[in-house]
Amino acid sequence: MKTRLLIGILALCLTGSPSNAFVLLDTRWLTAETTVFVDIPEFAQRSDWSQSFIAAAALWSPDFSITIQPSYADPCETGIARNGVDFKPNICDVNMPFGAETLAVAVTTSLGGGSIESDIIFNSTKQWDIYSGPEQSAHDFGRVAVHELGHLIGLDHEDTVPAIMSAFVGDIEAPTDDDRAGVQAIYGVPFIPPLIAVAGPRNFIPIGPQGGPFAPSEQEYRIYNLGTEDMTYGVFWPMGEFLDVQDSTGSPFTNPRVLSPGSSTSVKYILNGNATALSPTIFTLLTTIANLSNNSGDVDIEAEIRVNISSDLDLDGTANGDDLCPLAVDTGLDSGGVGGATPDGIGDGCQCGDVSDDGIVDILDALLVIRDQAALLPGLNQSIKCSVDGVSGCSASDAAAIRTVLTGVGSLQQSCTAETGTP
Repeated sequence: MKTRLLIGILALCLTGSPSNAFVLLDTRWLTAETTVFVDIPEFAQRSDWSQSFIAAAALWSPDFSITIQPSYADPCETGIARNGVDFKPNICDVNMPFGAETLAVAVTTSLGGGSIESDIIFNSTKQWDIYSGPEQSAHDFGRVAVHELGHLIGLDHEDTVPAIMSAFVGDIEAPTDDDRAGVQAIYGVPFIPPLIAVAGPRNFIPIGPQGGPFAPSEQEYRIYNLGTEDMTYGVFWPMGEFLDVQDSTGSPFTNPRVLSPGSSTSVKYILNGNATALSPTIFTLLTTIANLSNNSGDVDIEAEIRVNISSDLDLDGTANGDDLCPLAVDTGLDSGGVGGATPDGIGDGCQCGDVSDDGIVDILDALLVIRDQAALLPGLNQSIKCSVDGVSGCSASDAAAIRTVLTGVGSLQQSCTAETGTP
């Protein structure tokens, strides 16, 4: 069943483009940025709606910047130039009910074609949830929030190509290329100098016994050019010691390389055979992934090879029996668990699913995995903590498992590298 999504501005002057399918509204912000006040009260026995909305807003970056103000603004209080969001049983008036199939509306106030306020109201009479994957009987709040934020930005419905701005909610959860093309048509594409961004942990810490094997034995990093011009980049490491670097084709990496605007590639750090000859101790190698065009955004990554002894497998100074994470270097903290800040006996360093590395597994982690699988920024701070589905590595099924468990169904598996020591 398809459920219709409506916006609050019904009289529209639409413009199209012969080379793009997106449809634009007749109002826009002065620049590609605005602020939304987000502190959604508890609803349907859930209190994480704000977090999901904030993650939805981040999906429109970098084409449109949505700053989050963590305080409440009533979306029914118009004329105050504060963009608010909340659940309501009607469109702010008993005489303005939602349509039978309407999930949410975006009501924009404009002056001379310029937006000055845009409020988002979710239909509280519908059944809501937060999850990833095919649309279910309870509607996914996150993808509807992304859609309504598209209206706030200035996009109308688009049903001729796959788009989050379709008038019907479906399985699309994030802006498509067509949606982004629409935003760029409104606000233009500003010049941005070559800017490098790197997704992946800033510490690569292989651990193992003398002679090996080590886990993880390799680590992939995704490199992005966030600028609008070609970027020359390179990877620098102590060649011939214990580490090799491969490009995305599996060939030895050579400097320099060129990355086109808005594109990404990957490099892989791999321990070589020299590591098996190391004595029990800690060896540290400093590497750099560099923007050679202007050195904007250069990232230093420390490779720390830990050749362990049996009583302290991760060589973090804590004996295995007292170590919350005996196979992963950690701080000894247990900041929380799945869905909250209540300690669960699993250390922050090996809390599988906690790819944001804050000690808690929540909706942000699921969304980070989804973005990582789509090669979108931001990447994963801790990819070695990704797997929760019993399969090593990181995949969309891990994000789905996290979102399902956050609804109170099932449990996560501690199947990540940080817990098992297996890549």
